[in-house]
Amino acid sequence: MTRRRKGSQTQQHYLTPGTSGGAPTKPLEEYSFPDNWINTNFHLRAMHGGRSFFLITDGGFTFEYLYTENVWMWLRHEHSTAIKGALGNYNGSLYVVDAYGSVLLRERNSNDLEWINCTALRKGRQVVGGPPWDGIPGRTTRVTAEDALFFVSRNGRLLQFTVALRKFKWKDCRNPPNTKIASIVDQELHRENIVFVVGRNGRLYQYNKVTELWHEHYQSQHLILSRLPGTAMRPSLVSLTGSLFMLSVDGGLVEYHWNTFDGWNWVEHGSPDKVVTFVGSPGPSFEDFAASSKKDYERVNDLNSDCNEEVAPIRPIPFAEDSIIFELKDGRLAEMRRIEGTHWIWSRIIGTPTSLCTSSYWTTLAS
Repeated sequence: MTRRRKGSQTQQHYLTPGTSGGAPTKPLEEYSFPDNWINTNFHLRAMHGGRSFFLITDGGFTFEYLYTENVWMWLRHEHSTAIKGALGNYNGSLYVVDAYGSVLLRERNSNDLEWINCTALRKGRQVVGGPPWDGIPGRTTRVTAEDALFFVSRNGRLLQFTVALRKFKWKDCRNPPNTKIASIVDQELHRENIVFVVGRNGRLYQYNKVTELWHEHYQSQHLILSRLPGTAMRPSLVSLTGSLFMLSVDGGLVEYHWNTFDGWNWVEHGSPDKVVTFVGSPGPSFEDFAASSKKDYERVNDLNSDCNEEVAPIRPIPFAEDSIIFELKDGRLAEMRRIEGTHWIWSRIIGTPTSLCTSSYWTTLAS
């Protein structure tokens, strides 16, 4: 059953940013994250729509799936330390985080590819997460002199890293009072200059990068959000109407919707069935795909124990405006495409360099 809860004027109460000495609302031991949290939520990253995306393997390797000269091939981007996740891309450059929490930039310099350690720059910090998306597929991103990426530090603070014109600069935006930050729900897709985050207390906050102010959005006491990244939906760039989608701690889908007539409203969509709970971050995906395909592929799995075509609880990515990339439980990838603008079908399975399920693919070393 879908439940709607209207917003309140409490949303307009702005907050004093938290400091490192602020008292948390929960014991610190409750702030720990699973070891695979970064890799699960930042496993895949689109680079050039329909032509290139990145895969970070469980073993810490970075691969790019690239379409060039009418051939799809895998490129391996080597680094001396293991890479944990792909946190963003900007202007054709990829930002990743390594096993030590350092933000690394992979970019092309003339004809060569190079790595830059952004955490080693002045005021750099170790991080555990970044923005869930880099833009909306099919829409041109406007480049400005204020462009920046936002990250979550290891101690739960929001960090701003200016990337425009390669004038790299770190800024500590701190955190809301009495809570640390768990993850970024949305960076400037729903609202320009606004970053929405989930606190480690399960509540929703926003940061305005112009005014540098925090405020907490009204939320009923029973609704506790999970720490997973969210996703934003906005029908038009000229319209303020839109929604943020998140998961609750009990595995239900939650929508935070805004329109000009009613303002902000919470909509609790729950799950498709009482026995179904969502285990992956919200995105262009539906958990029932994995459930419905399980029985269909049982006989295939019996023939090859290394193959399992069920969808893994890895956050999928939009590869183009009509394409979504999922990871399967056997390590391969699957693409779903929208047909005639109305429905989605599985279109192909992509073999990966690390999957034990036999597939053919081209791979080479990036240089």
